[in-house]
Amino acid sequence: MAEKGEIYVADGKLIYADDFGDTRALDGETESTSEQAGELYIQSGERKLVYVDTNGTRHLIDKNVETQGNGPRGTLYVAGIDLVFYPLSDTAFSVAGEKANVPEVTNVSVTKGSGQVDISFDMSGWLKYYDHDVTLYKDNISYKTWPKSQTKFGNSFTDGAVGDGNSYDYYLKNTLYLPSGGTKTHTSSTYTVSFTNNAPNADLYASNVLGRNINWSAFNSNDPDGDTLEYSFAQYANGNYSSWQDSATFSAFYSSYNTTYTCEVRVRDTKGNIDTATASATTDSSGGGGSSDGQLICSYPAPRL
Repeated sequence: MAEKGEIYVADGKLIYADDFGDTRALDGETESTSEQAGELYIQSGERKLVYVDTNGTRHLIDKNVETQGNGPRGTLYVAGIDLVFYPLSDTAFSVAGEKANVPEVTNVSVTKGSGQVDISFDMSGWLKYYDHDVTLYKDNISYKTWPKSQTKFGNSFTDGAVGDGNSYDYYLKNTLYLPSGGTKTHTSSTYTVSFTNNAPNADLYASNVLGRNINWSAFNSNDPDGDTLEYSFAQYANGNYSSWQDSATFSAFYSSYNTTYTCEVRVRDTKGNIDTATASATTDSSGGGGSSDGQLICSYPAPRL
């Protein structure tokens, strides 16, 4: 529905809505070069906005529309294919009706936080004249809408309705409501935020071998989500694990020299996800301490209470 006093382009015609809301074509053929007194039309080819006064004299409302970013203040002019008004204050805005450009939603930021998703955006251009709004969609469902008055300088929103193990898709859509009753839209890219917890990546190696003593290390283990890790070691990789511990190191004493042994580590994150890794190392050929009777001696860190 056209606003009172509005001048806009629809179906190739320059339309004026008077104070009573009635509309009429100011020039039925805006692409023509007719020069009727009192006529306002778009000049063919050069696409300049022209006014013909009552004496039949043609006036270019903007003489340099193809080179200037804005016409003189207070003028109505053509820029590209848009009909633009440059008010005495504030910035120029499109009054081109069906030819109006839709401002893009720009600088979109969708960031995963602790139990929340933070969304913000800017506008590449703000339409003072036409009604429009920006809607946030979550998993293709309209989630939050900002009216025109709240989009001039962009806006932001924090979504706390998220949960572990879930993934969410977000995008923003700017909708321009045209005088004819139609709409034009611009949709941002889709941003996916995942709260699915990933298992840690276990890693094990022998950091030191001295006689029959082997020091094992899981220091290179990591967690994709940054969770704190705990460790449990099986000296012979036989499923007989030590208690869970914060330390990533484990020292074991073995019974024989010049023998290859395999150890296994379990790595657990705060969500209970577990990954395992094994490593092998060979004891020295001679020397080192240990028991004289060949009895196996194991050194485990103290179990956690």
